[in-house]
Amino acid sequence: MPLLQKLQVKLQGTEKAELPDFFESNMLMLQKNDYELFIRLQTEETVDSKYVITLAINGRPTVRKVNGSREFYLHSTVNPEWEARLLVESLPVAENYVVLGMGLGYHVIELLKKYPESRVTVLESENYLLLQAFQYADWTKYLQENRVKMVS
Repeated sequence: MPLLQKLQVKLQGTEKAELPDFFESNMLMLQKNDYELFIRLQTEETVDSKYVITLAINGRPTVRKVNGSREFYLHSTVNPEWEARLLVESLPVAENYVVLGMGLGYHVIELLKKYPESRVTVLESENYLLLQAFQYADWTKYLQENRVKMVS
């Protein structure tokens, strides 16, 4: 996989992949809608050696968790959005969902998109992952509409 990821970046025509940066707009919206979480995230470390942000083959960010000599990915290394859609496809409609774990939030966004009348509460023990999710995805609409609540 690392070779394929390097090839993907080369095909994009740059040594460093161009990734979106939604962090500032997400944090401004979080400040308005969940000030307590906003303050906790302000004091969080921006580097965590347990997690490595890498690129999936489709060029989207994914997360590798390092646990001693073992490693595993929190999302697909090929197409994280497709994996999230597949996961959400089998879920029945509900007014409220509780999701254990944020990762980069692909599955949460797909859930919010599929069920626009639903609310989602995300339980995440790692503030670092919330920061990363805020970096790479636009949560402003869902935060403003109070459709997503993140609990850490």
